[in-house]
Amino acid sequence: MIANRYLQRDFKRLKDGGIQVTAKLFTLDDMVVKFDKLHEAEGPLLAIEDYIHIAAEGNNMSLTIALESVPAVEHFATHKNAQTFLMGDFTVTTLGQTHHCQRCFSCYATEHPEEKPTAMEVANARLDLLYRQFDSAAIQYEKRFFV
Repeated sequence: MIANRYLQRDFKRLKDGGIQVTAKLFTLDDMVVKFDKLHEAEGPLLAIEDYIHIAAEGNNMSLTIALESVPAVEHFATHKNAQTFLMGDFTVTTLGQTHHCQRCFSCYATEHPEEKPTAMEVANARLDLLYRQFDSAAIQYEKRFFV
């Protein structure tokens, strides 16, 4: 519903600008079918904890970690909420397959950069806890922290 509201606004802007487009909106049925097809093609969607359990069962596992700051703006009816998210992208290789999963470790208000050091401290503490789990499950990885 949210995406369709934005699409309708964008279609109106395009039309007002003289650009003709076919206004096609998302439907719940289409999204469920696409999700099911993605699930069939990609396999089950697992969280990082699922991979830790797989490794703890004795399966070899390696992963690479990429950390990034991702700015995003949520648009509400009366205001915008600009946040910067401190994200981790994990590329996991186990059981002959490679998968990706992501996790947000912290965030701060983009217009208040003075909050960034505290957000980074929280994110790094959460990463440290996760790395302890990786170590106990014998996962091969290289520690990365937000700097």
